Amino acid sequence: MVIVHVVAPAEFGGLERVVQMLGRGLSGHGHDVHVLAVVVRGQTADPFLAPLADAGVSTRTLAVPGRAYRRERTAVASAVMRMLRGADWSHIG
Repeated sequence: MVIVHVVAPAEFGGLERVVQMLGRGLSGHGHDVHVLAVVVRGQTADPFLAPLADAGVSTRTLAVPGRAYRRERTAVASAVMRMLRGADWSHIG
């Protein structure tokens, strides 16, 4: 199954740990897991993404201009659709 997690990671926090655990666990069960980290241009998501990449999870960073919400939504949708190519089903809300 293709699974995509989209997250705007902070420097630390519960959401980030949950996504890391889910990504590693689902990948370990044979799923095709992707994590897309959405950050403001000039910031990095490397500390959040590194443990996932080490576990074999496909990771990507999407840098967007601050407070450009419409462009951010379009860029996220485009990136997710590229990751889901070949998927049998998707739920994008």
